Amino acid sequence: MPARRDAFPGPGRMGFDRHLCSGSGYQKGSGQVGGSIGSALPRRAFGDRKHIMRRHRPLGGLLSAAAVALLLPLGGCEHSTTKVELQKQVDELRVTNDQLQREAEEHRASIDQLRTQVANLQSFKDPRGARLFEASGLEILTLSRGADYDDAPGDDGVTVHFRPLDDEGNVVTVGGQVVVQLVDSSVMGEPKVVGLLRISEPDELRAAWHSKFLTNHYTLKCPFSAMPPPSVRQIDVKVEFTDYLTGRGLHAERVVDIAPPASEAAGSDAAQAATVADGQSPGDMPK
Repeated sequence: MPARRDAFPGPGRMGFDRHLCSGSGYQKGSGQVGGSIGSALPRRAFGDRKHIMRRHRPLGGLLSAAAVALLLPLGGCEHSTTKVELQKQVDELRVTNDQLQREAEEHRASIDQLRTQVANLQSFKDPRGARLFEASGLEILTLSRGADYDDAPGDDGVTVHFRPLDDEGNVVTVGGQVVVQLVDSSVMGEPKVVGLLRISEPDELRAAWHSKFLTNHYTLKCPFSAMPPPSVRQIDVKVEFTDYLTGRGLHAERVVDIAPPASEAAGSDAAQAATVADGQSPGDMPK
């Protein structure tokens, strides 16, 4: 092989190959070169080219291996991330499933309890026994009247006392929803609501129940939302009570006295006095 390195002088084997392919002595298609070199020249020249290509071929393989080595970790990270997300979804579904199972158990327990209650009610021979302590009426007590809530002269609303009653007239302690209305009926045919109170929370209504000596009733304070005219000395109180147990609605009304503010009362009294002095009775005064 040393004789092959010295056989062709020049800048190098690659340089010689280029000279050989472009030289005038090479006949295209014949595979021969003019001169004394003869037919052996093309085989030796092409042999050198193949040798060079074999020497550089491993570089492409190394690049391919490096690219695969870089891509493999990326695929592993993506697979790991997907696995973590799937595990998170599985954990969330497990928690939701446990919660739904607990709710289903609670519902089954409620259904069983209701079935037991229905069976007990159906076992009663006389269904009227269940209505012995059922509220069938409502009474507004005479204690109900106008009240002062701000320590200033004149009433600011009405304190209402009422109680549910059974068929025998006995007081029944039952819970429910309450609506209290204060109505100004001084103008004929034009009633005007001047106060409104709604109680729907059981705890709030429980706090309004009084059961001391001779006091078995509810007490509610209903302030005025709009002050009645100075000449109005009475207000219609209307109470709507809905029994929680039966859903039955009870109604009661009562007229109560109120005191207007001192300044307005003084003006109204002066007007009445002037009218009396003119020969008119207070009942003839326009309202």
